[in-house]
Amino acid sequence: MAMTLSPELETRIQRVVDTGRFNTTEQAIESAISRLEVDELLSGWSKADLEAAIDEGLASVDRGELYTEDEVRAYLAEVRAGFSK
Repeated sequence: MAMTLSPELETRIQRVVDTGRFNTTEQAIESAISRLEVDELLSGWSKADLEAAIDEGLASVDRGELYTEDEVRAYLAEVRAGFSK
């Protein structure tokens, strides 16, 4: 998909890349879109819901219920695919 960005937006993206956090503009944009998707996903959660999810996550660590990196990546890929529907 070809896109035209304003010079101001191009400058902002390049400034982010220049910090060294990202190697390419594509990586910076991918990160920004991912954050928007997470924000959208969590926007319907109350503070109490988020705190309960965090508490459950910490409790699962205490119980030794950990996921491998591959399992987490597979799950996140499924979540991302759900956003495009």
